[in-house]
Amino acid sequence: MTKADKEGQRKAPILRFKGFTDDWEQRKLGEIGKVRSCKRIYRNQTSNIGEIPFYKIGTFGKEADSFISRELYEEYKEKFSFPQVGDVLISASGTLGRIVTYSGENAYFQDSNIVWLDNDNHLALNKYLEIYYQRIHWKASEGSTIKRLYNSDIEKTIISIPKRDEQSKISEYLKLLNKVIALYERKFKLLSRVKKYFLDNLFAEKEYPNLRFKGFTNTWEKIKLKDTQTTLTDGNYANLYPKPTDMTDADKGIPFLTGGNLKDGILDLKNAKYITKEKHSQLRSGHLEEDDIVIAVRGSLGELGYVTKQNIDWNINSQLAIIRTSKNELIGNFLLYFFLSSKGKSKLLSRQTGTALKQLPLQQLKTIVIPKTLLLEQQKISNILKTIDKTISFYKDKQQHLAEIKNTLLNTMFI
Repeated sequence: MTKADKEGQRKAPILRFKGFTDDWEQRKLGEIGKVRSCKRIYRNQTSNIGEIPFYKIGTFGKEADSFISRELYEEYKEKFSFPQVGDVLISASGTLGRIVTYSGENAYFQDSNIVWLDNDNHLALNKYLEIYYQRIHWKASEGSTIKRLYNSDIEKTIISIPKRDEQSKISEYLKLLNKVIALYERKFKLLSRVKKYFLDNLFAEKEYPNLRFKGFTNTWEKIKLKDTQTTLTDGNYANLYPKPTDMTDADKGIPFLTGGNLKDGILDLKNAKYITKEKHSQLRSGHLEEDDIVIAVRGSLGELGYVTKQNIDWNINSQLAIIRTSKNELIGNFLLYFFLSSKGKSKLLSRQTGTALKQLPLQQLKTIVIPKTLLLEQQKISNILKTIDKTISFYKDKQQHLAEIKNTLLNTMFI
């Protein structure tokens, strides 16, 4: 790829494939084709079973939950507008501008809510439009009570179009990138389901869990947290609580975590606050140790974070508490995964009190009944779930990184 020269930036993109130098043409979509939509189907014409999937605006791009009869489908397809294979369907209400490329499956769409641009050169041009639509910020007509894209809104939208060879290069390149992004996203979602399956079957409130490592046959003990050697400490430091003058930046300070820094068992420093080292040294009870669990007891109730070697000696604010286990009976990471399971989450949230200001009092948390097994089994369970977490994180990071690259390309390969 080569960058366009400065003189051509108005009529050509910043980034181009080698060999393309022609100016791009600006056209209104209405000059290229006409916006069409299917004939409206009414609720009494649909059912929850049938032969032809019926995609409403709410199920557009997802799995259909309504159906119409084949007779009605054939009748309407004969009489009214219907997309061709390759046409790019656009949501004209709800979340404006969602797109799906029509691939030819038997399907029907709700009139005026799902539309497409009917054009003579549809297969060649639509491959380009499918990519170009992803960078358009669709705007509803001024004064609309219900946000909606009218046909005129779409037809007056101005786009920039290169010659067909360059259209093909751009669309093929970005469609390939989309496939790779989708692949990583599918891997991430699949592994997330695998993790949930493990959590729900390992922590199933039974004497013998549904899943076990070979060689373990002992029953699991059920014990209240207060009857273990586990300690719970919150971030209420009374008159020592940090003042604005005790706050500093990341280079000089110590992370001072809030509920916003906890997500799915991970400590995330995005938008984190920092306290001075002097203030940190005064707040000794909030210093994090490896294998601690951090829990939001106010605000983002029940959100959790796990302390790794990279998080040692960080500190917590008044929204949070530290759950610290005694390593000779309970591994913190094992307890964390119990709290991340469906059973564990339910037990946590059932302890909340208050109406306007909800909270999780430490005394209530101590009454939670937790599972306990041999330390070796706890460690094996923790290790397998940590491995799954690392793999999930890998695919999630890859997907996000490629999405950022795609966004940059959409801003530099088009005008």
